[in-house]
Amino acid sequence: MLLTGAFAPLFLGTFLWHDPWFRLGAALGGIAMVGYLLLVTVVVIRTDRSRVEFSRIVLGAFAGVLAVVVAIPLAFGEGFRDAIVLHWTFILGGFFPLTIVGYAFQFFPVTSGRFPGATTRGVAVTIGSLAGGVFVQGIGILSQLAYLRSVGAALSVLGALGYTGLMVGRFVG
Repeated sequence: MLLTGAFAPLFLGTFLWHDPWFRLGAALGGIAMVGYLLLVTVVVIRTDRSRVEFSRIVLGAFAGVLAVVVAIPLAFGEGFRDAIVLHWTFILGGFFPLTIVGYAFQFFPVTSGRFPGATTRGVAVTIGSLAGGVFVQGIGILSQLAYLRSVGAALSVLGALGYTGLMVGRFVG
């Protein structure tokens, strides 16, 4: 899985839209992302599930798989309107932020702090805003409803601000 994840960007970036190497890169990326989702899911199942952060890491991996599902047809000349925008949204607004925030909260727990929001609920609201934001944006892209995209973007910004506040509180407080 690590090798497929390492070589996928090499093929995708070097051979952008040039077959068969671009398709190989897309396939490798898909394998890596699905493998990552499976790995994270197994870890969550086998670990103490009382930590809200782990389930959010799974949400990040799920957003990554959705990005792959949307993008794989593009590598084969198929797809639908705004598929690339949806792919970027799921990667840049879902996979990366949810994964980073989930791991950051896992390894730098804020719930033991004594500052506003330093609770399991505060963490859940922050991550829920990030996850809800990307999925509302995705629905807005698919339905061509600009206001839904805006609502999703606003939720994502609120989640990012919540994350920033919690991490600043964690390290400063």
